[in-house]
Amino acid sequence: GVIRMYLFRLLHKIKSRVQIHLTMEQTINNRIGVLFFSPTGTTKKICNALASGMGADDPLILDITHPGTRSEIIANTNTVLDKIDHLIAGAPVYCGKLPLQAIECLRALRGHGKKATAVAVYGNRDYGIALKPTYRGKICVKCGRCAEVCPTGILSSETGEHLNRQAKKNCIGCMACAKNCESEARIAKVNLIIQLMMKSVLGQASRERKEPSVVM
Repeated sequence: GVIRMYLFRLLHKIKSRVQIHLTMEQTINNRIGVLFFSPTGTTKKICNALASGMGADDPLILDITHPGTRSEIIANTNTVLDKIDHLIAGAPVYCGKLPLQAIECLRALRGHGKKATAVAVYGNRDYGIALKPTYRGKICVKCGRCAEVCPTGILSSETGEHLNRQAKKNCIGCMACAKNCESEARIAKVNLIIQLMMKSVLGQASRERKEPSVVM
Protein backbone atom coordinates (compact mmCIF):
# COMPACT_ATOMS: atom_id res chain seq x y z
CA GLY A 1 0.00 0.00 0.00
CA VAL A 2 0.93 3.66 -0.21
CA ILE A 3 2.65 5.07 2.86
CA ARG A 4 0.60 7.89 4.41
CA MET A 5 2.29 11.03 5.61
CA TYR A 6 2.20 11.99 9.28
CA LEU A 7 4.24 14.03 11.76
CA PHE A 8 4.45 14.23 15.53
CA ARG A 9 6.26 17.57 15.70
CA LEU A 10 8.74 19.61 13.74
CA LEU A 11 12.16 20.03 15.36
CA HIS A 12 12.59 23.54 16.83
CA LYS A 13 15.03 24.95 14.28
CA ILE A 14 16.62 23.23 11.34
CA LYS A 15 19.44 25.31 9.87
CA SER A 16 19.31 23.67 6.44
CA ARG A 17 16.19 24.75 4.58
CA VAL A 18 13.85 21.84 4.02
CA GLN A 19 10.46 21.26 2.54
CA ILE A 20 8.46 18.80 4.61
CA HIS A 21 5.19 17.11 3.66
CA LEU A 22 3.50 15.74 6.77
CA THR A 23 0.48 15.59 9.07
CA MET A 24 0.44 15.78 12.86
CA GLU A 25 -0.50 13.41 15.64
CA GLN A 26 -0.88 14.07 19.36
CA THR A 27 1.45 11.34 20.60
CA ILE A 28 3.95 8.93 19.16
CA ASN A 29 5.45 5.94 20.93
CA ASN A 30 6.44 4.03 17.83
CA ARG A 31 9.65 2.58 16.47
CA ILE A 32 11.21 5.19 14.19
CA GLY A 33 13.04 4.40 10.97
CA VAL A 34 15.14 6.88 8.98
CA LEU A 35 15.56 6.33 5.24
CA PHE A 36 17.61 8.81 3.23
CA PHE A 37 19.40 9.43 -0.05
CA SER A 38 22.21 11.74 1.04
CA PRO A 39 25.36 11.91 -1.14
CA THR A 40 26.91 14.81 0.81
CA GLY A 41 25.36 14.10 4.21
CA THR A 42 22.99 17.06 4.58
CA THR A 43 19.73 15.15 4.12
CA LYS A 44 21.01 12.53 6.56
CA LYS A 45 21.56 15.21 9.22
CA ILE A 46 18.08 16.67 8.70
CA CYS A 47 16.32 13.30 8.89
CA ASN A 48 18.27 12.28 12.00
CA ALA A 49 17.42 15.64 13.60
CA LEU A 50 13.73 15.00 12.96
CA ALA A 51 14.01 11.52 14.43
CA SER A 52 15.68 12.97 17.51
CA GLY A 53 12.94 15.59 17.82
CA MET A 54 10.39 12.77 17.74
CA GLY A 55 12.11 11.09 20.68
CA ALA A 56 14.07 8.41 18.79
CA ASP A 57 17.60 8.12 20.20
CA ASP A 58 18.49 5.05 18.16
CA PRO A 59 16.32 4.90 15.01
CA LEU A 60 16.69 2.15 12.43
CA ILE A 61 18.82 3.60 9.61
CA LEU A 62 18.18 2.78 5.94
CA ASP A 63 20.81 4.57 3.83
CA ILE A 64 19.72 4.30 0.19
CA THR A 65 22.59 6.47 -1.06
CA HIS A 66 24.56 3.48 -2.30
CA PRO A 67 23.39 1.18 -5.12
CA GLY A 68 23.86 -2.02 -3.09
CA THR A 69 21.53 -0.87 -0.31
CA ARG A 70 18.88 0.24 -2.79
CA SER A 71 18.99 -3.13 -4.53
CA GLU A 72 18.63 -4.94 -1.20
CA ILE A 73 15.65 -2.81 -0.18
CA ILE A 74 13.92 -3.23 -3.56
CA ALA A 75 14.43 -7.00 -3.28
CA ASN A 76 12.80 -7.06 0.15
CA THR A 77 10.12 -4.38 -0.13
CA ASN A 78 7.49 -6.32 1.79
CA THR A 79 9.66 -6.94 4.86
CA VAL A 80 12.18 -4.10 5.06
CA LEU A 81 9.83 -1.96 7.16
CA ASP A 82 8.65 -4.75 9.47
CA LYS A 83 10.50 -3.33 12.50
CA ILE A 84 9.39 0.26 11.81
CA ASP A 85 6.13 1.96 12.83
CA HIS A 86 6.95 5.46 11.56
CA LEU A 87 9.31 6.10 8.65
CA ILE A 88 11.15 9.37 8.01
CA ALA A 89 12.14 9.38 4.33
CA GLY A 90 14.34 12.13 2.92
CA ALA A 91 16.09 13.08 -0.31
CA PRO A 92 17.68 16.19 -1.83
CA VAL A 93 16.24 18.15 -4.75
CA TYR A 94 18.36 18.60 -7.88
CA CYS A 95 17.02 21.10 -10.44
CA GLY A 96 13.63 20.95 -8.78
CA LYS A 97 13.36 17.15 -8.89
CA LEU A 98 14.19 14.22 -6.64
CA PRO A 99 16.99 11.95 -7.92
CA LEU A 100 15.66 9.06 -10.02
CA GLN A 101 17.62 6.62 -7.85
CA ALA A 102 15.73 7.75 -4.75
CA ILE A 103 12.36 7.75 -6.53
CA GLU A 104 12.79 4.16 -7.74
CA CYS A 105 13.58 2.95 -4.24
CA LEU A 106 10.74 4.89 -2.59
CA ARG A 107 8.22 3.65 -5.13
CA ALA A 108 9.20 0.07 -4.38
CA LEU A 109 8.50 0.37 -0.64
CA ARG A 110 5.37 -1.25 0.79
CA GLY A 111 4.34 0.52 3.98
CA HIS A 112 1.09 -1.38 4.54
CA GLY A 113 -0.56 1.65 6.11
CA LYS A 114 2.36 2.68 8.33
CA LYS A 115 2.93 6.33 9.16
CA ALA A 116 5.65 8.32 7.44
CA THR A 117 7.21 11.75 7.20
CA ALA A 118 8.59 12.89 3.82
CA VAL A 119 11.47 15.38 3.70
CA ALA A 120 12.78 17.17 0.61
CA VAL A 121 15.99 19.16 1.18
CA TYR A 122 16.31 21.94 -1.35
CA GLY A 123 18.73 24.49 0.14
CA ASN A 124 17.58 28.10 -0.02
CA ARG A 125 16.01 27.94 -3.45
CA ASP A 126 13.46 26.03 -5.51
CA TYR A 127 15.17 25.48 -8.84
CA GLY A 128 18.63 25.80 -10.26
CA ILE A 129 21.25 24.35 -12.60
CA ALA A 130 22.93 21.12 -11.57
CA LEU A 131 26.72 21.10 -11.48
CA LYS A 132 28.85 18.36 -12.94
CA PRO A 133 32.16 17.54 -11.22
CA THR A 134 35.35 17.91 -13.25
CA TYR A 135 38.01 15.18 -13.04
CA ARG A 136 41.69 16.15 -12.98
CA GLY A 137 43.53 12.89 -13.55
CA LYS A 138 47.04 14.30 -13.12
CA ILE A 139 46.54 14.95 -9.42
CA CYS A 140 44.34 11.93 -8.67
CA VAL A 141 45.98 9.64 -6.09
CA LYS A 142 43.75 6.66 -7.04
CA CYS A 143 42.48 6.22 -3.46
CA GLY A 144 39.07 4.99 -4.65
CA ARG A 145 37.16 7.23 -2.25
CA CYS A 146 35.09 8.80 -5.06
CA ALA A 147 33.89 5.40 -6.25
CA GLU A 148 33.03 4.43 -2.68
CA VAL A 149 30.73 7.40 -2.09
CA CYS A 150 29.19 7.68 -5.59
CA PRO A 151 25.46 6.92 -5.22
CA THR A 152 25.14 5.84 -8.85
CA GLY A 153 28.19 3.53 -8.93
CA ILE A 154 29.59 5.06 -12.11
CA LEU A 155 33.23 5.64 -11.03
CA SER A 156 36.18 3.25 -11.11
CA SER A 157 37.79 2.58 -7.73
CA GLU A 158 41.10 1.90 -9.50
CA THR A 159 41.38 4.92 -11.79
CA GLY A 160 38.91 7.46 -10.40
CA GLU A 161 37.45 7.91 -13.88
CA HIS A 162 33.98 7.08 -15.15
CA LEU A 163 33.53 3.41 -15.97
CA ASN A 164 32.51 4.25 -19.54
CA ARG A 165 30.86 6.98 -21.64
CA GLN A 166 27.37 5.98 -20.61
CA ALA A 167 28.39 6.12 -16.95
CA LYS A 168 29.50 9.71 -17.41
CA LYS A 169 26.06 10.59 -18.80
CA ASN A 170 24.46 9.02 -15.71
CA CYS A 171 26.12 11.48 -13.33
CA ILE A 172 23.42 13.22 -11.25
CA GLY A 173 25.69 16.09 -10.15
CA CYS A 174 25.32 15.37 -6.43
CA MET A 175 28.97 16.37 -5.71
CA ALA A 176 29.63 13.46 -3.34
CA CYS A 177 32.88 12.72 -5.19
CA ALA A 178 34.04 16.33 -5.10
CA LYS A 179 33.23 16.73 -1.41
CA ASN A 180 35.12 13.59 -0.44
CA CYS A 181 38.16 14.04 -2.72
CA GLU A 182 41.06 15.11 -0.48
CA SER A 183 43.43 15.63 -3.43
CA GLU A 184 40.88 17.88 -5.18
CA ALA A 185 41.10 15.76 -8.31
CA ARG A 186 37.33 16.13 -8.57
CA ILE A 187 36.01 19.67 -8.33
CA ALA A 188 32.96 21.65 -9.39
CA LYS A 189 34.18 23.61 -12.39
CA VAL A 190 32.08 25.37 -15.03
CA ASN A 191 32.85 27.69 -17.91
CA LEU A 192 32.23 31.44 -17.81
CA ILE A 193 28.86 31.31 -19.56
CA ILE A 194 27.53 28.71 -17.12
CA GLN A 195 28.92 30.71 -14.20
CA LEU A 196 27.01 33.79 -15.33
CA MET A 197 23.83 31.76 -15.80
CA MET A 198 24.16 30.21 -12.36
CA LYS A 199 24.85 33.55 -10.74
CA SER A 200 21.70 34.93 -12.32
CA VAL A 201 19.43 31.94 -11.71
CA LEU A 202 20.67 30.82 -8.30
CA GLY A 203 21.25 34.34 -7.06
CA GLN A 204 17.70 35.36 -7.89
CA ALA A 205 16.22 32.18 -6.38
CA SER A 206 18.20 32.33 -3.14
CA ARG A 207 18.20 36.08 -2.51
CA GLU A 208 15.61 35.87 0.26
CA ARG A 209 15.75 33.41 3.11
CA LYS A 210 13.26 30.56 2.76
CA GLU A 211 11.94 28.99 5.92
CA PRO A 212 10.97 25.30 6.08
CA SER A 213 7.66 24.79 4.30
CA VAL A 214 5.13 22.49 5.97
CA VAL A 215 2.26 21.01 3.95
CA MET A 216 -0.45 19.40 6.08
